[in-house]
Amino acid sequence: MVMVMPPGVAAGGVPRSDDHNVPRPFRPSATTKEGGTGDGDRTRVTKRRRQPAARFFRMVTVSGDAGMAFDATNCRLGRGISFGNALDTLREGDAGFRLRERYFAEVRDAGFDTVRLPVKWSAHAGESSPYTISPALFERVDWAIGEALDRGLNIVVNVHHYDELNDAPQEQRPRFLGLWRQIAARYAGWSGRLYFELLNEPRAAMTAKAWNELIPLALAVVRERDPGRAVIVGPARMNDIGALPELELPEDDRLVVGVHYYAPLEFTHQGAAWREGADQWVGTTWGDDTARRAYRRRESAGLLSGPPLPGPGLARYAVACRIWCSSL
Repeated sequence: MVMVMPPGVAAGGVPRSDDHNVPRPFRPSATTKEGGTGDGDRTRVTKRRRQPAARFFRMVTVSGDAGMAFDATNCRLGRGISFGNALDTLREGDAGFRLRERYFAEVRDAGFDTVRLPVKWSAHAGESSPYTISPALFERVDWAIGEALDRGLNIVVNVHHYDELNDAPQEQRPRFLGLWRQIAARYAGWSGRLYFELLNEPRAAMTAKAWNELIPLALAVVRERDPGRAVIVGPARMNDIGALPELELPEDDRLVVGVHYYAPLEFTHQGAAWREGADQWVGTTWGDDTARRAYRRRESAGLLSGPPLPGPGLARYAVACRIWCSSL
């Protein structure tokens, strides 16, 4: 997956992954202890070093024009890649892929800025309140986040493949919120280079109406425990860019809107094992520059002809467009 910022947005002084004003990441270990000073700050102590937990609001100051103030954090996502088929399976390795330390270094050395970490939390959590998440999964996610942060990468952690939620939004709502309650509490105070993504590709019974009702509830759970965290949220219908006009955004100054854009499908999904007939598309190219520009104009015209976004409006929010590529 490649995160592509709108043309021109990232130009001119946007901090990159080597920005010295960004708090140094904390890398957890088995020896970590947490303590409190009584004033809300937390200090993490390990055998290797002692340092105050990074506060996200020290990296990004929200002013009267919240959208402008938040642009730097949005643009910092830059170019990204998704580490799918690892922690978003029932057991890591089921899909033939396990995360390795060297992958994070290779991604950084290849010029990427961000890693997306899909996680199937629902497969490793209790069925009844408080829906306790497996400590082993948390430790594995801790490790992955630390590997990314230690290399100056951003990392996006999401809720992935929560099929039960998509099939029964009302029944699964308490559990979904319970998962985010734990995730937000665990990573409160971690580096601002850690982003949350509420849910990957809402679909099925998770209609636009159901999703728009759930977004502010999930966001409130996150904000209660981690007020300054950057949170990515996309529209229903599998985050499709065409569903963007249906997305209702709550009042929040630290949102990044994410959309998934797979067109032309014959190009982006050629050879995809989960798509019937995709083997017939292998070898598809995307034409010449003229054809690509014409295609983009048609797609943009179709999107922009829809109704304006309700609520505070898209202009106040940073937008990250993600494009799946068949190969990198």
